[in-house]
Amino acid sequence: MGSHYPYDSFPSGHAQGSATLFGYLAYLINRRSFWIFTILLVFFISLSRLYSVLHWPTDVIVGITLAVIILAVAIPIEKRITKLSSKAHWLLAVTVPIILMIIFPEEEGVKYAGFLLGAGIGFLL
Repeated sequence: MGSHYPYDSFPSGHAQGSATLFGYLAYLINRRSFWIFTILLVFFISLSRLYSVLHWPTDVIVGITLAVIILAVAIPIEKRITKLSSKAHWLLAVTVPIILMIIFPEEEGVKYAGFLLGAGIGFLL
């Protein structure tokens, strides 16, 4: 199928991304019907990755597991950050992308840091 397995299939980015995004939305909305929708959607997205022979089952399982770990870490951090002062929010919005550019100086790392900088400042404005 044109894959360069094992280099570009582990973990499944589609499974991880959908589980992270819709898992967070389900957490925010917190309605049983949306949780059911989220679980079914992530299941079918993950199944499509297997059906199209782009991933192994372990790729999908690890992708979903990573999403759960990301949410378990990010939600408590978000709760702490929201309690900070406006000055601290500005400091984080500027310093975190700069630190990321230092850690990941490659082109892609700089692009993501620039996106994060713009998104953070735009959100605060």
